[in-house]
Amino acid sequence: MSRQISRLSTVCKVLFNAEVIALRNENEELRLILFWMKYSAKKLRSAIERGNKKMSGIPRNCNCATCSEADRYWGEDEDNPNEICAWRPLFEAKLVELGIGFCNKPQSEARIRCEPDIYVVPDCDTHIVNLLGDGQCHFYNWFDFAYGSKLYEVTTVNDPELQKLVALFEWLVPSDESTD
Repeated sequence: MSRQISRLSTVCKVLFNAEVIALRNENEELRLILFWMKYSAKKLRSAIERGNKKMSGIPRNCNCATCSEADRYWGEDEDNPNEICAWRPLFEAKLVELGIGFCNKPQSEARIRCEPDIYVVPDCDTHIVNLLGDGQCHFYNWFDFAYGSKLYEVTTVNDPELQKLVALFEWLVPSDESTD
């Protein structure tokens, strides 16, 4: 009888451990879903706009034609626009500082799923893909972008690559409301 109880105990422990692992995996998947709801590319666009509006006196609140058309400029000096964009160099320098890789839309056919259940974008093994910033028209630079595989291939919200994105949001809108 003691031998049967020992076997039963062993089987129960294996089943219990398997169930605990499955629940941990499910929990992490749910945490990632919540993360992407809070830090989606759409939310990044919003953070860029809100950050410039909230801190209108800073140099990154550029009034060039591109920034005005992309709703990145919030001010009253629209009659005297900058000829050279002041926002893009600051934004790209911050991306480099944070270790966030970015590129223009690649020519390759490699694709990844982006913004869960929304669309598929070309991938270039980076954090952010500037979809229309291929140099043909300056108007679209950083107007439409998506996240690349370095962000979407992570499996845990504690991944350092995702923490870089969180830091970018904090820089854009430094407060508790950065991802409303």
